[in-house]
Amino acid sequence: MVALWQECGLTRPWNDPGKDIARKLTVQPELFLVGEVDGRIVATIMAGYDGHRGWVNYLAIAQGHRRQGFGRVLMQEAEERLVALGCPKLNVQVRKSNAEALGFYRSLGYAHDEAVSLGKRLIPDQPQDSCASRNRGRRASAMSQSIGMPLVARILGWVSWASLAGAVLAALTALLCLWAVNAESLGARDMGWGLFLAWASAAALVGSLYAAPFLAAVGLLSLLMQRRTGLRFLLAAAVTALPLALLTWLE
Repeated sequence: MVALWQECGLTRPWNDPGKDIARKLTVQPELFLVGEVDGRIVATIMAGYDGHRGWVNYLAIAQGHRRQGFGRVLMQEAEERLVALGCPKLNVQVRKSNAEALGFYRSLGYAHDEAVSLGKRLIPDQPQDSCASRNRGRRASAMSQSIGMPLVARILGWVSWASLAGAVLAALTALLCLWAVNAESLGARDMGWGLFLAWASAAALVGSLYAAPFLAAVGLLSLLMQRRTGLRFLLAAAVTALPLALLTWLE
């Protein structure tokens, strides 16, 4: 039975299905129904009535026996037994993500209630230490995620601004050096100064040659996390490539 519930995704780490079975066998066991085929459990339903409302849990149908009417038969039998006990209404809790189960219950006439389900565990199925450590682990994981992602985004934002400023400075340096080299070559006034400017412009152009594609790649990746940061990286790549483009155009 527990294997069937696991197959159907009904078990949770904090809920011991064996203890659920034992508890149910002591409270209204006639509302705990099991379906068998060739001696193998293929369907279950655990219903209950608290004097005000009826409830259904652990409705499970084996994968190989679905869409054969087993679920409908179990629900009908449970409803008849609850009516015999005087139950005026039956409630069912279904996870929002379980579209198949929601469709099944709607086909039986169940409708969405404007209510919020709240729960409080009175008797833990696991030792308190393990529950507490698991909860601490979840909180720590959530906290690390909530802190880590904004921190990475902020760092990328700072780096993008620095890259853009550096790209503008490098582009201006390269353009000024190119202009000065041309001026010196025309005037031929200072060979040493001309060589220095030529070396500086060559270094800036070589740096642009490697920096532009790198910044473009970082920008495209950053777009997945933060659009403005990615656009700044792409702008820095464009500015970095400007001297190369201008030199190519002049030639």
